[in-house]
Amino acid sequence: MTTTKNADAADLYEWLLTIQNAADLQWPASNPANAGIRDQFRLNTFPPASTTTTPAAPPTPPPATPHP
Repeated sequence: MTTTKNADAADLYEWLLTIQNAADLQWPASNPANAGIRDQFRLNTFPPASTTTTPAAPPTPPPATPHP
């Protein structure tokens, strides 16, 4: 079952890339006039690029409760 899910996920990813490439041909990101349509249909690069920001630090755990 996992193999089937992985294959389906890979297939979906390939289709998303195909759609992304077609959208890039129709509404290239290099043309500023296309910014609105690209935002409306979320045509930015897929998958999103990783960010360079540092993730937030995890919260400080509560102090240990003393055990008598």
